[in-house]
Amino acid sequence: MNNERSNHDIDTQAAEWVVRLDSPDVTPEDRARLEAWLSQDPLHEAAFRLASQAWRKVEDLGRANREARAAGPRAVAAFEPANRPGARRRGAVYAAAASLLVAIVAGALFLHPGDAADYRTATGELRLVVLADGSSVHLNTASAIAVRYGRKERRIELIEGEAVFTVVTASDGAGPFVVEADGGTIRALGTEFAVRRDQGAVDVTVIEHSVEVSLKPERAGRPAASAVVSSGESLRYSQGGLGPLVPVRLSHAAAWRDGRLVFDRVPLEDVVAELNRYRSERIVVGDKAMAAREVSGVFRIDDLDGAVEALAGGMRARLTAISAGVWMLH
Repeated sequence: MNNERSNHDIDTQAAEWVVRLDSPDVTPEDRARLEAWLSQDPLHEAAFRLASQAWRKVEDLGRANREARAAGPRAVAAFEPANRPGARRRGAVYAAAASLLVAIVAGALFLHPGDAADYRTATGELRLVVLADGSSVHLNTASAIAVRYGRKERRIELIEGEAVFTVVTASDGAGPFVVEADGGTIRALGTEFAVRRDQGAVDVTVIEHSVEVSLKPERAGRPAASAVVSSGESLRYSQGGLGPLVPVRLSHAAAWRDGRLVFDRVPLEDVVAELNRYRSERIVVGDKAMAAREVSGVFRIDDLDGAVEALAGGMRARLTAISAGVWMLH
């Protein structure tokens, strides 16, 4: 078993323990088994501590979100939590909640980017930034960039999240416009493109003209690789190298700039993952068959509670509160 796989297993086990301890029916035997697991390896304790911090953050954000809605100018329908699931479903609940928690820890979904960021957005916030040369950046939810303009190059680092870059030709001859993201660079050969960091991979989508995507040799694990991505195409890269060019529907890819999320026959599991990027309260899908069902629809970012209700109604599913700020669709 390689280190990456081993660390992932430890993170998963730690998340399962955190979720289990939050259950009202936790037993002294459960606590004794946890103490035994923690004593086996120092990595267990570190993973448990990190998962506990993330879980508390989930609960705090969920509580703040409910308080904000209650104090808002209009009433918002809240989900009525069902009874706590019985023993037969408890394993599915732990697994679903633990999967979410592992994603939170791995992706740092609730942690603000470091102080290196010049511009950032909070969860659910969208922001338009106009740069000194007249180029602009649309920041999506929970995103951050650092601006590093120099005499020979206009460089932007995408630290976290997603952004659409609209590039203008610099009147002072400042040089090419380059976006850096997770070991790769995207050099603008035209005007408009989107870049998204997503769990160890980067997606580049070109809206107008083209860009050149390049990977550093040490990142790809082989000689430097590059590809030109044109309008209507997307490319994903990761530590394994450059992926293939994939055609995309631009009306869907950047709809979030207009406050909409558009899905066309997308698995429910992926739809829920996207909605979770914009909400402090989180949704997990507790049934594999349901997670694979395809969903089509247009949802407003400023009314994602309504979107979740619509999903539940369309799937004839229930929403069950499994912890503060975390709901299971099943």
